[in-house]
Amino acid sequence: MRTRGQSHLLAISKRKSISTDVTDELVTRGNGEVLRSVTANDGARFSNFGFLHAIRRSTDDSILAESLGVRKDIPRAMFQQLIAKASADVKCKADARASGPVWAGSIVRPCGRRRPAVKVRPGE
Repeated sequence: MRTRGQSHLLAISKRKSISTDVTDELVTRGNGEVLRSVTANDGARFSNFGFLHAIRRSTDDSILAESLGVRKDIPRAMFQQLIAKASADVKCKADARASGPVWAGSIVRPCGRRRPAVKVRPGE
């Protein structure tokens, strides 16, 4: 796998089941398209190294960050690192898809709330 091109890595990233060792290689050697593909693949198993490396690479890639944020197998501590580095747009998308205990008590703010609502009395 070390001598194969990006198109081969992309094909591997779409397999039904991917071991942690193979996922680590894809995360390390793959381009953005490969990385987004493997993070969106529920059959890919991530090691802690794989998650950390993908989180580092997601800083400027909102699609990648969102794919990582909605994975059910992301450990809570790594999810919190992802959220800390994510853009506001990614945080809103992640919050909209939030479900399960991983998201409970997260620091994600609701989308679209730029300022508090102002109450206006009738007749004003």
